[in-house]
Amino acid sequence: MLLVGIVLLLWAWGIWLYRTSVAPVAVAPLSDSPDTTASRRAVVQSLPAFLAVGFVLLLALFVGTYLITRWARRLRERQVRRSAAPTDSRDVWQMHRLPRDEEG
Repeated sequence: MLLVGIVLLLWAWGIWLYRTSVAPVAVAPLSDSPDTTASRRAVVQSLPAFLAVGFVLLLALFVGTYLITRWARRLRERQVRRSAAPTDSRDVWQMHRLPRDEEG
């Protein structure tokens, strides 16, 4: 749910950036040179690439966080888990023989 909220916030932020870069400016710029309009056009054209890279980085952050959390939980479980008590190894063969008949 958190991921959906962050994606929606990034999407809204991208729309806001796009609209502010395209909307006419209330104050006239100092120079209406072709350089100014060309730079604005370059910013507007690079905005989708910027948003795509941001989305990929955000996705990588969430996947990495999930994987690190899983790894840390498994590591903690392995460390907490107690090892089995060692078996008595003095007469291992006796454990695998049938009991002797005590008739006699």
